[in-house]
Amino acid sequence: MTYLAQRPPAASQTVCGSARKPKQGHHELEPCDVILLGTICVVALSARVLTYALYPGLLDSVEIFQFHEPAHRWVFGTGLIAWEQVVGIRSPIIPGFLAALALLCKQITTNPDLYRHTASIAACVVTTIPTGFAYVIGLRSFGRAAAILASTLNATWFECLHYAPHFIADTITGTLLITTLYFCWPCQPQTSPVRLRAAGALCALTFVIRPQLAPALIVAALYAVLPAPRNIRPFTIGAVPVLVLSGLFDWATLGTPFQSIWLYYVVNQVWHVSGAYGTEPFYWYAASELVFWLGAGPVLIYAATLGARATPAITATLAVAFLSFSAVGHKEVRFLYALLPLFLILIGIGTAELLRVRSVATTRDRWKTGAACAAWCALSFALGFLSPYKAMWNLGRGPLEAFEAVNHDPRACGLALYPASVWAHTYGQSYLRADIRMSAATPAAILEHTPAANYVLDEDEPPDHPAPPLRFGAYHQVGCWSDLGPNQVCLLRRPGGCHYHPDTDELKPDPGAAVDKILRAHGILDPHLYTTSN
Repeated sequence: MTYLAQRPPAASQTVCGSARKPKQGHHELEPCDVILLGTICVVALSARVLTYALYPGLLDSVEIFQFHEPAHRWVFGTGLIAWEQVVGIRSPIIPGFLAALALLCKQITTNPDLYRHTASIAACVVTTIPTGFAYVIGLRSFGRAAAILASTLNATWFECLHYAPHFIADTITGTLLITTLYFCWPCQPQTSPVRLRAAGALCALTFVIRPQLAPALIVAALYAVLPAPRNIRPFTIGAVPVLVLSGLFDWATLGTPFQSIWLYYVVNQVWHVSGAYGTEPFYWYAASELVFWLGAGPVLIYAATLGARATPAITATLAVAFLSFSAVGHKEVRFLYALLPLFLILIGIGTAELLRVRSVATTRDRWKTGAACAAWCALSFALGFLSPYKAMWNLGRGPLEAFEAVNHDPRACGLALYPASVWAHTYGQSYLRADIRMSAATPAAILEHTPAANYVLDEDEPPDHPAPPLRFGAYHQVGCWSDLGPNQVCLLRRPGGCHYHPDTDELKPDPGAAVDKILRAHGILDPHLYTTSN
């Protein structure tokens, strides 16, 4: 019989260690909990900001072209338009928030550095929130030791730190999903209608931002409404306004109600556009994480299995989400981030059970809990910097440094990309000054000089995507940068100004031959809307 089965449910404590029975479905934070939680959250936020300062590269091109570029276009009138924006399959909620942030920064300065840093620090704050909920859920489920372990794991785990500064749907839904589960479980027949309305609103918001989580959100919703039929009404009252507003927002910005949901499904699951970017077998997610975790995988899974029994709602939601993600052919490692805070909570609770410690009332309990936290932090560092994951920290660093060099030159007025197909490896208009426009360059134009740009960004592509050799002409090389990946970028400059003509010089991202073929076959993408790769 395990320690979890031998002991009664976790109790709230008036001081760190002295127990009293909590009210059903309710849990209060004591003064020592507030101090512990505040300290761990400060550590979490500091670690995320430090990570951004040391590794400010690009997590994934979707961060720029699905979120920052639409926001920049709304506020400044410039921004590359990816095919997803042309077709209208992305929710405008996150770009809308970033546009408000950009508009606020614009009142101070048009220098893109302010917006870039502000958005990244805001993302660090948002991704710190799961640390707080991990503490409360751990405290409610198994005691103070589990709370400390679960929140410490969320504060310092290497994958959490790497994703934290990046404003993408995956990081936002990682925060929304754990917040949703906090309000959905445990719900009792006498649960406050306010809590149920919050649960409904959060379920709906998480769904409209990341529809792929629908099966998992149904599980979370059932935990909220099944304890009593009376719970259904306040839950629905909370969910419906969010869904209606989302539908209206899509209608106003994309053309039809809920277009970012239904058309996204049609394009990717019916027409199989996502499959054009590659498909993976069912077990790919599990195999990928085991590679990153090296030999620690069995330990992590065992600890999570122990903790699973104390948190049935989190366990069921996590399992359904993971299986539904695995069932879809197109896979990206970043999709799993939304589930990571939940998995780390299970590990924290499982560690407390394995150590047979609930409170931290005794010196022995405090030492055991502290040693376990230190061990998990050390493992996180080792896996982040000694495993294959270490190559991911500097992704996109080369183009970022090239963009910064252009921004810091007051004479810069245009940046041409060579070849045009490398647009997805750049930072778009949102990371350039407002007076610098991006365009596409061809070898002949470079030889004669490119009127639209006095800077050229040249990427040496891998052998399977060869580009014609760059002819320098009037341009001379400023410098080259590498992000430790297969490519390096070189920046070239010529003297003189720029003559930019939007009708002929605007860079319009190419979706790629496979995607282009599918979308043109269904008549929803005009080939004149993008620049053909050279």
